[in-house]
Amino acid sequence: MIKYIFVDLDGTFLDSNKQVSKDCVQFIKDLKKQYDVHFGIASGRALTSLLPLVQKQELDEIIDVIVANNGAEILDWESKKIINLPFVQKEEIQIILNTFQNWKGLTICFHNKNKLFASRTTERILGIQRFNNEEYLSNPLKNNSYLSTPRVMLILDKPVDEEYVKKIRTVSFEGLTSCRSENDVYEFMNKETSKANGIKQYVTQRDSSLDEVMVFGDSDNDIEMLKECKLGIAMKNARPMIQNVSDDITYKTNDEEGVMDYLLHHIDLFERVIEG
Repeated sequence: MIKYIFVDLDGTFLDSNKQVSKDCVQFIKDLKKQYDVHFGIASGRALTSLLPLVQKQELDEIIDVIVANNGAEILDWESKKIINLPFVQKEEIQIILNTFQNWKGLTICFHNKNKLFASRTTERILGIQRFNNEEYLSNPLKNNSYLSTPRVMLILDKPVDEEYVKKIRTVSFEGLTSCRSENDVYEFMNKETSKANGIKQYVTQRDSSLDEVMVFGDSDNDIEMLKECKLGIAMKNARPMIQNVSDDITYKTNDEEGVMDYLLHHIDLFERVIEG
C-alpha cells in the first residue's frame, strides 16, 4: 500500500498561475483523513520562497513535510525541524564560478543564509531575490564571504537554446551532480542530494521505505524520484523524456488538476483508516 504522496509544485501541483484550487486542497485533506497516507512537497524551490506560498495557498492544512532545494533541506512540518543533506562547499562553488564566469548568456547565482549571490544583476535575478525574500544581492566574483549552498544555479538568458544547454551538460565536477530544473535554470548539487534522497531520509526515519511512496513530477529534477519511488507519475504536460522514465502519466495536465484527478482514479492504492 502507498503511505506517502509527494508532489512537485511548479508544473505539477500548481497550475500555470501558481495556484492550487480549494477543491484540490480539500480533496487531499479528506484523503489524509480517510486513508493512512502522508502528504509532502518535493520542490526545487528554496524554503524561503516555499513557506509564504504554503501559507497563501493554505497548504499548511495538508502537508506533513517539505523537501526543498531539490532535497538539500527537509522540513518536518509538525516539529519544524530541518534536516540538511550535503551542500555544495565553498571550494566547489569557486570552481564552478571559475568555469562559467566567462560564458556569455548566463548568470551564476546561489543562495547563502538568506542572501543571494549572483554574477550579474538582471531582472530575472532581481525577481529571484524578491521571490525568496532575500536580504541583498552580491557578486560572488567580488565578494567571497559566502559559505556552502544547497545548489549553484546557471540562469540562462535564452531558455529555449537547446544547443547551449547541451554544451553546459558536457561540464561535470567531481562530487557534484547536475540537472535542468526549469527551462532557464541549470543547477549543480552535491551528488548525495536529490529529491529522491530527501524523501528517503524522511520516510526511513518513520520505519518506511520508498516502496511505500508515490510521487508526481514534470521536470528533469524529478527524474530520480520518479524512477526510485514505488510509483512515479509524470504529468501529462511533462516532456516526453520525463514521461518515459515514469510508471504512469496523469490523464490531465497541471492546469486541469491532474494530480487530484489521478488520485481519484486510483484510490484503491491506499489503505482506508478503520475507525473505532
